[in-house]
Amino acid sequence: MKTKLLVPLFAFVLISAAGIAQLHVPVFQLGVKGGVNITKIDGKSFSDEFNYGYHAGAFATIKITNHVQIQPEVLFNQYNTKADTAFSNVLNVKNLKDVKLNYLSIPLLLNLSPTKFNSFQF
Repeated sequence: MKTKLLVPLFAFVLISAAGIAQLHVPVFQLGVKGGVNITKIDGKSFSDEFNYGYHAGAFATIKITNHVQIQPEVLFNQYNTKADTAFSNVLNVKNLKDVKLNYLSIPLLLNLSPTKFNSFQF
């Protein structure tokens, strides 16, 4: 379990270091993003375990002021899980069917940067 958490933590540290290295915020900036989704779907007919998927997409950062930016994104998400129509079959792993949930999310983030070392997204 510890090794599964190291990959997102390592990615977070690299992204944070890259953000600190930028002293000047451009008026318009494009980028790509991707990562791992760790999910757990609860319910009668779902297996009770964590499952892994991914997300990938693009974003644009639009500067309003030096401390405020808007960041629209388009992300393709995939979650994997196992399910069955009967609760009794969930306990028997052989009866479970793989389910992939694919969807598109379009968040609009507000970036606040009070200092050149800190940035908050809402």
